[in-house]
Amino acid sequence: MRQLLVGNTNAAASYTNGVLASGTVDVQKQDPAGNATSLLPTDTYADVKKIRIVQGTPEGKNIFSPWIDGKDIVVWKGESYSAQVPQVSRIAFTGTNFTAAGEVVVKLVELNNGQAQFKRKNYTISVTSSDIPATLCTKITAAVNADLPDFIASITNNGTSIDFTGKSFSLSADTELSNFKIVDEGVDGTNGITAAVTYTTPSSLGYGDAEVLAQYEKSLQGDRSFYNRVQQPNTPPSYIDVATPLNYNIYSIVADNGSVGQIKGVDNVRNISIAMNTAAALLKTNFQDKLNPWLNSVPGAFANVTL
Repeated sequence: MRQLLVGNTNAAASYTNGVLASGTVDVQKQDPAGNATSLLPTDTYADVKKIRIVQGTPEGKNIFSPWIDGKDIVVWKGESYSAQVPQVSRIAFTGTNFTAAGEVVVKLVELNNGQAQFKRKNYTISVTSSDIPATLCTKITAAVNADLPDFIASITNNGTSIDFTGKSFSLSADTELSNFKIVDEGVDGTNGITAAVTYTTPSSLGYGDAEVLAQYEKSLQGDRSFYNRVQQPNTPPSYIDVATPLNYNIYSIVADNGSVGQIKGVDNVRNISIAMNTAAALLKTNFQDKLNPWLNSVPGAFANVTL
């Protein structure tokens, strides 16, 4: 079971007739009578056995995680926001000039699908014996910019080398985080110029990027009675803000499902993610101040998460 709860608003959690303020996230405890109230920073596992996370929404309806017993929690962690990093690969040329006229081929091969046939672009460049590395870079840059593949965001001519920058993931722009390689022909040194390809910057989805979280949120919509019926009018609301867009810190709670009769490895684990706007300092502090002391006291004795 996976769930994503979202906090967008910089305000401490507050309730009106039992409804949590829109855009905020709170931690609730279960009292001996089964009633739900806000967890207090002074509460420990000796007093409070179960908690749940609650999210307030613009629709005025609370979204709840399941009740989680402290003894069942196996992970409590947090990741501060870090931006996506697109792949950057470089092809660099050394040598004085070509010894004879000929052709250089540069191939850009997109590897995201993990198996052939890969998407690719080939560029064939005519060279003369007077072309030096800088001239070759200018010719390649012009050829690629004239027919830029959809998995490359931009290229930069550095004089004797060229940097190829891939695209970042975007749900709204329908782009994947690029994964590609560069293949060259005709520049192995036998004609006076040698090429070397280096993978200078590995790609990363980072943590807390709104576009990435929106994709995760979309994947979970089936848990709210939405099963990819994208043409139907019952699409659940989305709470990750990709319009502003916001950046998010991510908290994670993983707990075993304590109910009897669960299938191990199928429905016996609950993975709760809480995405919190990095600018919501008051909400973040309120959340951490409540949850950290209680999680210190549970059987797993988890260390504070402070983002």
